[in-house]
Amino acid sequence: VVHGGNTQQAIERYGLDDVLDFSANIHWTTPPGMQDAVERGIKAMRHYPEPDSRRLTQRLADSLGLESNQICVGNGSIELIYALMRSLGECKALVVSPTFGEYRRAVEVCGGVVCNYWLESGNWELNITELQAAMAGVDLVFLCNPNNPTGGLLTREELIPILEQAGNALVVVDEAFIDYVESAGQVYSVIELISRFPNLLVLRSFTKFFAIPGLRLGYAAGAAGMIERIRNGQDPWSVNCIAQSVGMLLVEQQTSAYCDQVRQQVREEREALQAALMNECSLTARGTANFLLIDITTTGETSAGIAEKLAMQGILVRDCASFGISGQIRVAVRRQQENSKLVRALAALLQNGRR
Repeated sequence: VVHGGNTQQAIERYGLDDVLDFSANIHWTTPPGMQDAVERGIKAMRHYPEPDSRRLTQRLADSLGLESNQICVGNGSIELIYALMRSLGECKALVVSPTFGEYRRAVEVCGGVVCNYWLESGNWELNITELQAAMAGVDLVFLCNPNNPTGGLLTREELIPILEQAGNALVVVDEAFIDYVESAGQVYSVIELISRFPNLLVLRSFTKFFAIPGLRLGYAAGAAGMIERIRNGQDPWSVNCIAQSVGMLLVEQQTSAYCDQVRQQVREEREALQAALMNECSLTARGTANFLLIDITTTGETSAGIAEKLAMQGILVRDCASFGISGQIRVAVRRQQENSKLVRALAALLQNGRR
């Protein structure tokens, strides 16, 4: 599985002093109070961390209106995906693709079989009726919402028929980027449906929105029995003292003015970046979270070629061939000045290519 954000590898490979990283979808600021939370965690390091992150789990449950036995905290949501698959063992999984590659790998590492439901190329939209038919005979379904890398987004009301049709199949909805799309006017998260649908498991990540990829922190929410199975598949003390301390802060921050500010900033910068890519590069980009999928099929360039040429200039983007789709690159939404640098580099690259 290929991941973005490997900045040190790029620095060494291209002989750079630094890079501008658009390959990982991380916000550019952390919330207030982060330093104090880290220091509290450091002070606690002479003790073992709580093996089940008990206090953080309870605080999450209280904030979500769930019971503590319906929440499991992990070393990033990836740890929880693998713990889930270890608990399920050999099974048949349907993965809505193109999407995050760790779903497939976790299933296959644990002896399972993966079949894909591929989104329609070009508009990357999900046909709910077709997906419902594809779910027949599978043990679980992986669905990322908003989807990475296509940016496709389903509302809660659109997801309910999928959950109803799933029967005994477990539906795993990965909401790693959901914080970017929450709004007063529309509901996207299905986490409040946990009690209604015992076959629903929701994955959440603190990494993207709160800019802590190096700390590793996420959680799963679902029926108590399934959460217990995931906990039994985790390594002991998988969430360290600092991550637990920071998590306590971030649960409080989820409804703060900071989060509203981040959503507004990202929305404004995303729309501005989309417009600049069209106006200056004649490139179509789509997205609903903090990243854009850019179609380069009309440029005469390959996604690998563009990624390589930009990397030589110290700008990292994601070649989406690693997701199984060609002619596409994915870029994170960053600050205006950084986004402008990306657009200028792309425009010059494409102009030179045409020449």
